[in-house]
Amino acid sequence: MYTQEQTITEKRLINLTISSPVNVSVYYNTKSTLLMSIDLNTGINNDTKEIMSEDNFKLIFVTHGFEKSINFIAKPYDLPCRYEFNLADMLSQEEIISSYDRDAAIYYINIEPNGYAFEQMQSVAEESDIELLHNKLIELSSVEESDAHNDYLIACCAMALGKNAEKYEKAEEIETIRTVYENYNSKETYGYIFEKFINETVEE
Repeated sequence: MYTQEQTITEKRLINLTISSPVNVSVYYNTKSTLLMSIDLNTGINNDTKEIMSEDNFKLIFVTHGFEKSINFIAKPYDLPCRYEFNLADMLSQEEIISSYDRDAAIYYINIEPNGYAFEQMQSVAEESDIELLHNKLIELSSVEESDAHNDYLIACCAMALGKNAEKYEKAEEIETIRTVYENYNSKETYGYIFEKFINETVEE
């Protein structure tokens, strides 16, 4: 368990904003007191709560792959304190990847695709998931009236498919990405994602 001290200049009423690059549950002092849940699948990467605190308090961050306990020290003033804490400052890339949840990512890709689900699948997908990513890319790119959000999801899906096509040596999936790219509406915005895989096609 990782512990680090942070200093807060004021005490008592604390307006606490937590940001996180991963899904995480934040507990206050003990794991029986849930303070907030940050769920990037719903587009939430930060939350704000007001707490009445003693001089010292602890936040416990619990996610799929790790748990961190961080001690905070507040000086004894009565004025409200606004404090922002970004969990990203405490995490290594390995810890971020360890927090990724393949089952949750598959669930959201099936019912309501989002960028975070595809981001996770870049790292945690298994070879059997390539079919899911292939089918979802075809589905997303077949929408007749695509908008900016859908184009974003197409690019995210193409990235996940491309990464896993490279990982599992499925060169034929590059053709899927190339076909989607031919009729893609947001080449100026996200075209570089497709071009990365198209240009790196391994010659037989």
